[in-house]
Order: sequence, then structure tokens, then C-alpha cells
Amino acid sequence: MTEDLMDLARRAVAVVPIERWPGWTPVVAACGRGILLDERTIVFENGDFMTRRQFPDAIPLLDTPAGLGSLLAVVREAWGRSLYAGERLCRERDYDPDLAWVFVVWLDTGDLHSFNRPTFAELLVAALESAP
Repeated sequence: MTEDLMDLARRAVAVVPIERWPGWTPVVAACGRGILLDERTIVFENGDFMTRRQFPDAIPLLDTPAGLGSLLAVVREAWGRSLYAGERLCRERDYDPDLAWVFVVWLDTGDLHSFNRPTFAELLVAALESAP
């Protein structure tokens, strides 16, 4: 995982601690890569089972579809409402790579809250950080 993705993962875990992430989230910690099995357990590639509390440095792997899916689940739970996070639909001549991904959430007032980011991981972390 790149340093940029690791920084994004650390920002996400600063908002929602790894103990509250869903099961089957792929993670990396100082001792290696693993999977969050349930609310208490991480199983590592070497077969060791540890508790999540033993590895407070564990962060989600945001370079995997499962890691991004887990982050999306955390964002949806944080917002507690219907939202859209996906590719921005636009005409080819209007395409801007810095605005490639869009987040939209409908607020109780009926207004829309939206913003764009260049990558899906950046979009989801920004959405998590701006959750009420």
C-alpha cells in the first residue's frame, strides 16, 4: 500500500477506531497483514489470532476492494442516511480527473451535500471526516 493510502487509512481510523470496523476488513499492522474476523479478533497471514486491542496500529488496506467496501460501510454508518459515492457522470469534454469521484448525501432539510475528490479512497475518507 502506498504512503498516501496509508495516510488516508490512518485518518479514517482516527475518526472511527479499528475496533468499530466491520468483520472481514483486510488490515495491516506492524506484525503483518490480516483480516478482522469479528468485533474482537484479527487473524494474520501466519495463522496467529490476536485481539484488535493488541494492535492499535492496525489500519484498513485501502488498496483492496474489500478494504474500500469496508470503508464505504463505515461512511454509511457514520452518516446514517442514504448517500451516493461513486464515479462522477459527465460528458467527456467536461471530464476533470481532480473531480472524478463524487459524494452526495441528502440532508434532513431536503438539501444535498456533495463534493468531489480525485480517488475513491480520498472521497470516502473526506466523507467520513465530514460526517455529523
